[in-house]
Amino acid sequence: PPPPPPPRAAPAPWAPVREVVPVLAEADGRRLKGKTGWYVNEPDAELGWLVGWVERPGGPAVFAMNAEEARGESFDVMRGRIRIVRAVLADAGVLPDGSSERP
Repeated sequence: PPPPPPPRAAPAPWAPVREVVPVLAEADGRRLKGKTGWYVNEPDAELGWLVGWVERPGGPAVFAMNAEEARGESFDVMRGRIRIVRAVLADAGVLPDGSSERP
């Protein structure tokens, strides 16, 4: 028979992480929490990312996205990361459309 799955980590060690990661949006009992990052090393293209999870009934949905700035383009990667993630999560049914964004 196949080996048993590894034991799941107790939720308590993650409590401090859950407390400090900001809520980016919430609606219908779901909360989008995440942390952004940015990499700049001239002359390379700038990279932005957003990692986090959606707290929802039935358990969390974890995500990670990475975006590279296109030279000469007008898209703002810094602000666009959250819009992209929210749109993808809404399309997947993980986050409802129209969730209220937090500053």
